[in-house]
Amino acid sequence: MISNTGELNKRIDILRYVDVENEYEQISKELKKFIKCWASINLINTKEIALGNIDFKNQNQATYKIMIRYRKNLNEDMIIQYQGQYFEITGIDDYCFSHNNLVLYCKETKQKNYKIGDSDG
Repeated sequence: MISNTGELNKRIDILRYVDVENEYEQISKELKKFIKCWASINLINTKEIALGNIDFKNQNQATYKIMIRYRKNLNEDMIIQYQGQYFEITGIDDYCFSHNNLVLYCKETKQKNYKIGDSDG
């Protein structure tokens, strides 16, 4: 999948929701930085959609393919942040179960008011 490490030229943050207890002992969800890593970010083109390789339910929304080196513990509840843009993960592909690279299928979210706490890891 990634033949040249120079393709991973975008620095992204992967955020996850964690339970946070406030001073009244109430639990709420807060986004925290989980992983900072290098990635390639590509808009999925219409050829890939036409070939049926992508489940493309909402044609008015941009869909992206974000490639990173293999990481454990990623799931579709996480958010990717890159230069003020936020992407919701809609699918994760460990190509041929090789544990070398991951392809994260994402849609850009218009929600810009994410509250992000300090790193939890």
